[in-house]
Amino acid sequence: MGLPHAEEAFPFDENTLVFRIGGKMFAVLPLEKPNLLIVKCDPVIALELRERYEGIDAAWHFNKKHWNQIDLSGHIPVDIIKSSIVHSYELVKSKLPKQIEVIMPDNRYYTHRLFDFLHEIAVNNNREWFHSHKDTYDELRALWLEDLDRLVTLMSQWEPGLMSQSARSCAYRFYRDTRFSQDKSPYKTFFSAAISPWGRKAHRAGYYLHMGIDEENLWGGSGLYGGIWCPDSSMLRKLRHAIIDNIEEFEEIINNPQFLRHFPAWIGDRLKKVPVGWDKNHPQAELLKLKEYGRLCSCKEAFFRDPAWVEITAERFALLKPLVDFINYSLDE
Repeated sequence: MGLPHAEEAFPFDENTLVFRIGGKMFAVLPLEKPNLLIVKCDPVIALELRERYEGIDAAWHFNKKHWNQIDLSGHIPVDIIKSSIVHSYELVKSKLPKQIEVIMPDNRYYTHRLFDFLHEIAVNNNREWFHSHKDTYDELRALWLEDLDRLVTLMSQWEPGLMSQSARSCAYRFYRDTRFSQDKSPYKTFFSAAISPWGRKAHRAGYYLHMGIDEENLWGGSGLYGGIWCPDSSMLRKLRHAIIDNIEEFEEIINNPQFLRHFPAWIGDRLKKVPVGWDKNHPQAELLKLKEYGRLCSCKEAFFRDPAWVEITAERFALLKPLVDFINYSLDE
């Protein structure tokens, strides 16, 4: 299967091919049912995949909380199948006893080393240290840009405007602009990208990826963001009227159960009082107070250490598309 230290065996019978790492099973292929693959899965991700794809179900004769069965007959995208296998492999490998891990070389997914690097630069944020570790940075940045390209490609399947974009047009620099800041640290402690039909130079609603050490930033830390930030006064005024005039449509979008599950609350600046010109007792007062219309799916480091993070991110960003579309067509009317 191309996964380090993975092995094949027939421990049950000659018709059940089992894939193992460190003696622990992570995938099963019943040869009598060649179109069926059984893999282990994080319980939350397992439910998401079952809800999204008809060909993914709880595995028969396995713990249904932790195992999925995947129909290989062509209904499930190849990328999802591959990422599910790698996710299962990494999940089982992470639970191996320490003594088994010690004898294995470091074949972890690169994001483990990426976060190690970010933690180190957080305490060594100076040019001398960075230049002595520039080769490591260049390697990790290149791998991250490959993943970002893959993310943009997946998102372009449901957001055609992204087809003209790439990782390099969406990614932000790692070097800080310190000209107007009291903090003169030359480097960021995160990798980030703004994904939109305009790349990182978006002037409308879009999607934002923030991968960093588990620090608190302006909005709350690492995660997946979507919406519009810092709209000027005319845009904000237009957007507020669009929301109130189309409140049923807007509430249907923001009250979608899957949307709320991953993007539970508004983030960003807001007024203390209802803006001038609106009734202070308006039934949508809380929406009117918002100065930015954005949502966050908070993600800890463990989320990005999973090789399947790109596919899962694309699926979660898709939940934001109705909100992003509402904002953009409201501003463009």
